[in-house]
Amino acid sequence: MTAMSFLDDLQAAARDVEAAEAMFRREVAARMADLEQLRAFAFRRLNLTQAIAEAVGPAADEPAALATLRGPPRLGKRQRGARRGAGALCAGRGSGLCHA
Repeated sequence: MTAMSFLDDLQAAARDVEAAEAMFRREVAARMADLEQLRAFAFRRLNLTQAIAEAVGPAADEPAALATLRGPPRLGKRQRGARRGAGALCAGRGSGLCHA
């Protein structure tokens, strides 16, 4: 074996290992990205579940827990106007048309 063929063999081995390292780094980066997404989803799920548990924890039974989760009934436009003026129904903001 000549010195040149020995150096060529070493260079080929170095290139092979360099290619393997690059492929490994890509695989690790892809796996890290997958794990980051899984972690983020897991914490979102945990936080949501904790919030629900805290909201329904004091409820005595399932109907009470569901009512707690649903919250107070939403008010329509007329009902929102009624809340503003001691029972008055207002046609809209700035309209001047309110009836007691």
